[in-house]
Amino acid sequence: MERKNKVLTSLEDFLAQVDPQTLGCLWVTDDSLDKRERPFIWFDYLLDGILEKHILQAPKSSKSFFTADQFQRHFYVLQVEKSYPGLDKVFKEALNLMKNTEGQKKILCLSTNSQVFNVPSLKQSKDLEFHNLIY
Repeated sequence: MERKNKVLTSLEDFLAQVDPQTLGCLWVTDDSLDKRERPFIWFDYLLDGILEKHILQAPKSSKSFFTADQFQRHFYVLQVEKSYPGLDKVFKEALNLMKNTEGQKKILCLSTNSQVFNVPSLKQSKDLEFHNLIY
């Protein structure tokens, strides 16, 4: 089944995608997290400043995994640079770490190019719903 892309232009557009059924987000960035691409402030807002603290305290990395609470449930975010080797493997590892509460099956796939999400691990995850979001 082909997924349609939704273009996000604002924090409000992004927050409208997150609801109690959202388990997490796979966020593929064009550059490193410290470059603060536009969705950075969206995630930092949603995760109560975790991203900014991470940049200031953790060594620079081309992938990061975060968890926070939204709607009294866990919410996960994988951030990975598009140049990272083996995106499919990274997605699969992240999905294995995401523990869903009943009813959480929505995964947001956020990038400037939705083609990065055209990988086997996402096609094989039949129990999850993937939503492509372009920024």
